Amino acid sequence: MPEFNVDRIRQIIGEVNSSLHKLSKYSSLTEEEFLASEDKVDSAKYNLIVAIAPTIIARIFSVEQEFQVKRASDRKAQCPR
Repeated sequence: MPEFNVDRIRQIIGEVNSSLHKLSKYSSLTEEEFLASEDKVDSAKYNLIVAIAPTIIARIFSVEQEFQVKRASDRKAQCPR
């Protein structure tokens, strides 16, 4: 079972929450106001990536763990007793 760096996980969650907070500020703007500012659009893109990336990485890690468990199970089943 892998060990997890709890402090790093807390840091990542903090970064995600910060990015989501920054993104929520744009919800008060009209579409026209938002799209009229290249800086706002760029900031939103960046913060969306920061918010989504840990989820994608966690899912990849989860799939890899599932694959390793299945592979170990398959090897065990193939071993003669």
